[in-house]
Amino acid sequence: METSVKRESLAIAKGLNVVLMLFVAVLLVLSMLLGSALAYVSVHKETILIPPTLTQAVTISETKVDGAYLAQMGRYFIWLKMNVSPESVVEQYAQILKYVNANTYHTIEPQFAQEANFIKSQKISSSFFIEKSQVDIKDLIVRFSGTLKKYALGTALPDKYVNYELHFAYNTGRLTLLSMVKSTVR
Repeated sequence: METSVKRESLAIAKGLNVVLMLFVAVLLVLSMLLGSALAYVSVHKETILIPPTLTQAVTISETKVDGAYLAQMGRYFIWLKMNVSPESVVEQYAQILKYVNANTYHTIEPQFAQEANFIKSQKISSSFFIEKSQVDIKDLIVRFSGTLKKYALGTALPDKYVNYELHFAYNTGRLTLLSMVKSTVR
């Protein structure tokens, strides 16, 4: 009798172990599915933004930016940088500096401060008329070409054809400006 009770107890324990193992396996599969779903959502999450002066909705994700967003942010920064007066230059440059990458801020900020002081002391006003733009999504570069009109101390200076390259970085859904490089080559 004692042996049969032990056998029954052993059979029940084995059955319970099988049920528990199945339960653990189901929980493991569910955890893996939830983890995969969370990873998918975090990578493919998109945000639609319309920041200042943008003319159309754009789509960004945690890992990439679309060409329209890059082009419009480039236009915004070039407008802030090139369409200045002694009264507006400090505020406009401060807007750009909010987007400057931490790795290049230490070089851009002093340059902007020096330019702003020069613009204010010489009473320079300028306007930039974009004639051509090009977006390189792969390298996150926006190129602008156009005519720069300047006035210094109330006198019109000769128009210049200039090219600007804006280099960006994009990390975890945040676009930052690395540099604004000017060239006078036609």
